[in-house]
Amino acid sequence: MKTRIKVIINGKICTGRAGQTLLEIAQNNGIEIPNLCHNGELKHYGGCSLCVVEAEGSPKLLRACSTVAQDGQVIYTESERVVRTRKTSIELLMSDHDGDCRGPCVLNCPASVNAQGYVQAIARGDDKEAVRIIKERLPMPACIGRVCPHPCEDGCRRQMVEESISIAYLKYFAADRVIQAGGYLPPKAAATGKRVGIIGGGPGGLTAAYYLSLKRAPGDRCGRDAPDGRNASVRNPGIPAAQTGAGRGGCGDCLPGCGDEEQFPHRQGCDL
Repeated sequence: MKTRIKVIINGKICTGRAGQTLLEIAQNNGIEIPNLCHNGELKHYGGCSLCVVEAEGSPKLLRACSTVAQDGQVIYTESERVVRTRKTSIELLMSDHDGDCRGPCVLNCPASVNAQGYVQAIARGDDKEAVRIIKERLPMPACIGRVCPHPCEDGCRRQMVEESISIAYLKYFAADRVIQAGGYLPPKAAATGKRVGIIGGGPGGLTAAYYLSLKRAPGDRCGRDAPDGRNASVRNPGIPAAQTGAGRGGCGDCLPGCGDEEQFPHRQGCDL
């Protein structure tokens, strides 16, 4: 039995191993075949139909991602028939395109937090990566994970099988572990030399201070709910202070560099 085979793709002689798919041989020989559903770590499925190709002697188009190449095959990846079929496949995909590129959990989240990404990171045991993903959109995962009404879970597709994943609880689970390990602070941009005055030390004020600090425009928070900076925390009617992290020196999510470790009396000289 041959261990090496030859396939002619668009007039180019391509070599590959016996048992490889047409898509694999094409990619290894520098020929691009569009695809959406192919993943080398998963079983071949061919659901998107974008990788279809035309083979001499075959009355039907072949899905390159799931068709095992045969020695001596002649393949065309850009024939008129192939292009027309791919266009139709794209139109069909777009006609019912709810939650395909972005999951319902992300679409339902008011902050558009990448729930899929951080849940996957937690499953891998990478809590710091999970917190990094969360903090791209939400600076206080330990607090918000405890009080969030989690509309993301209403759209979770896992409930079609059993029940929704506990996305909100996983948020504060990862955040608590990272805080206990010393915390996480994203890298900061170069200093701008500017300062911004922020009125209030609630969730909005803390969020503004956090993201401004990452842009290196420190925020001076002032207002009756932020008399000294350190004690400003996320407040929610009916939620005990211990549950939000108040009394632990802030919300528990704030770290050195975001501005919450300083004291903020009413200051002058802010640029905005």
